[in-house]
Amino acid sequence: MNDDWIARWNEGATGWRYPEADQELESDFQRLRQTFQLPGGAEAFVPLCGDSWAVRYLYDQSLSVTGLDVAPRALELLRTCRFPEVQFERRREGACEVYSAPRVRLIEGDIFALETACPFHFIYDRAALVALPPSIRQQYASLLVAQLARNGVLYLVSYEYEATEQTSAPYSVPRLESLRLFAQLEEVDYRAEQLPVIPESMRMQAKTPPLRSVSIFCKRA
Repeated sequence: MNDDWIARWNEGATGWRYPEADQELESDFQRLRQTFQLPGGAEAFVPLCGDSWAVRYLYDQSLSVTGLDVAPRALELLRTCRFPEVQFERRREGACEVYSAPRVRLIEGDIFALETACPFHFIYDRAALVALPPSIRQQYASLLVAQLARNGVLYLVSYEYEATEQTSAPYSVPRLESLRLFAQLEEVDYRAEQLPVIPESMRMQAKTPPLRSVSIFCKRA
């Protein structure tokens, strides 16, 4: 699976990318920051981040941000396009390459090789869960729950659609499955919208336009 993602980035076959700012995250984050009292310097995590604008946005909100992706090309674009003024130091940590600077750490490696001593107060998953096949979703969800700090927030974007066959990402993740995967967390907000057309990245597997949802979970215990 990792080799496939690396190849897609190297070939520029990244139809799922959102190069522009995410205004939905901007408005939601300011509300969540007040509700859950996320302080400056709080730890944020963007799994399978690619070259996501969200990493830079959270950094600009004075959070300490960790982004992770398996594709070297994705993190190269993230460093050069989103953080052109930042000087990163590179080092090896276990099975991962880590690029670090004050308040930002970019990890090149497998999500299941993640090692961190500090829990995260905010996790933003826009394209990670839907990128994983059903067989490893529970392992991934358990990892996120373990890495989330007490009273920490998980912001999850997912899609649900009738599929011809589930052979490639982005996969359909039904709402009930999301609730089961993150049953240890409390869902504090949920909203969904029916997209008018099938996105290009889903044309091969979706029969109908997907339902796009945002679920916000909190770790109370």
